[in-house]
Amino acid sequence: MPLAQSTTTTWRLRFDLEELMKVGSRVRTVTDLPGIPKGTEGVIAEIGRVFVAVRFADGRTGYYAPRQLAPLTEPDDKNNEEARHSLSFADLGLTGAPVPYGAHLCSLPFTGRPPGQDSVQYLVMGVMRGDCCVAIATPECRDAVCRTLAERGHDPERAREAGELIFLDTAECYYPPDEFTAERQLARMGETLERFVSSGRPLRLLGQVGPSAGLVGTEEWWEYEREVTAHVQRLGAVVFCDYGMFDEYAPFRGRVVSTHQWIVSHGAVRPI
Repeated sequence: MPLAQSTTTTWRLRFDLEELMKVGSRVRTVTDLPGIPKGTEGVIAEIGRVFVAVRFADGRTGYYAPRQLAPLTEPDDKNNEEARHSLSFADLGLTGAPVPYGAHLCSLPFTGRPPGQDSVQYLVMGVMRGDCCVAIATPECRDAVCRTLAERGHDPERAREAGELIFLDTAECYYPPDEFTAERQLARMGETLERFVSSGRPLRLLGQVGPSAGLVGTEEWWEYEREVTAHVQRLGAVVFCDYGMFDEYAPFRGRVVSTHQWIVSHGAVRPI
């Protein structure tokens, strides 16, 4: 997407928040908090720099990122419905079906497209939209992301200082093969996601699975991939598992597809 179009999109998103979420506006929650289930209606009591305070009928107050709330609008209010849609779906910089926050995506090796190209676009678009983008990625991917951002007029160092672009090493996120179990890894990844979702920004995470190749193919790994989807949905994050560095005909291709909700291929995304 050209820079001018992305800038317009970001400006419109901020405009939508200011217009639809004011003190006194009625909203509906789109994520669960302890004791406050998704779908609960309340009234905005305060709008801070990062969080929105919502007061509920029983007197409790919950604190939410704007993307975790949906304005209550009349059914025929087309403009407000479009704005709510823009807050619920993630712009991945890819063509194809719209992807909601809470999605667990994957990519596989495909001929005719350089490995990691879709991952770079996914992260670059996230930074341009102001998301919190976390990447467990190869040095080549990191360099490509920073280079592409600079080409589009964004300072990668400023993005890193602002917490919009965070690079993590494999050892920071995954247990080594001799210590890895699905249960332990779920707890560790849950802590990682919680740490970054607390920033109040929409969270998108990239995991290039190649560096953890010693884990892939085990039953514990596939159990982890199945179970982590629930954490992604609960937190309203977007997680992209890039398997593109493996052999095109690797035997686990079917397992990858069966443990994810969306697949990215040749610059496009579609539901599985």
